[in-house]
Amino acid sequence: MTTTKRNTIIGICITSFLFVCLMTNLFGLIHLKKNITSKWIDEIEFWLFLGLVLLTILKVEKTKLLLWRETKRKWYFYPLSVIIVFSSAVIVAITVPFIFKFLGLPINQSVLKSSVNFYCIDKMLMIFACLTAGVVEEFIFRGYLMPRLEILFKHGWLVVILSSLLFGIAHISGLSLVGIIVPILIGFVFSFHYYKYRNLIVLIVAHFLIDFASFITSC
Repeated sequence: MTTTKRNTIIGICITSFLFVCLMTNLFGLIHLKKNITSKWIDEIEFWLFLGLVLLTILKVEKTKLLLWRETKRKWYFYPLSVIIVFSSAVIVAITVPFIFKFLGLPINQSVLKSSVNFYCIDKMLMIFACLTAGVVEEFIFRGYLMPRLEILFKHGWLVVILSSLLFGIAHISGLSLVGIIVPILIGFVFSFHYYKYRNLIVLIVAHFLIDFASFITSC
């Protein structure tokens, strides 16, 4: 096994452990009942997590965060891609629950709905949460994870599928099957776009807009 591959595996293992700690609240420094303050802390913890991942990359992997060089495109590529990615995500978000209802399958999103109320009350928290999701999740699941999966598995289609599945599993805290399937499919759109075009800016903007639109419609 090459040094690069070994360091990559160790880095992914450490990052996975940190993420599990974050999502299970083992990573939390302060334990408070669910309120606006605790939600602010939750969002800030995501940035702390990103900082620890960067530290792991520097000290363990001894490389940089984005192994794929960002590809610059014509100006119209950016708004057009954001519209396409955003529209694809909206179609997925509408279609999957509709199919569940048509098949008579339960759609349990009570955990998500109870959490949304805090973001509806505090608009600054809402915007900060959308920014956090757009930046942190795209840097981790696309910018960080996909190039390293390619080092380990080589095949592009496998990289896209694995990163999509992991993105969906990361949303398991919502305790809803719909809340996992929808992120998997949206993650596929995002991962495919990043693998093909090597541009993270579009995905960060699209992710921000998707979450913002989701909050607005929920509120």
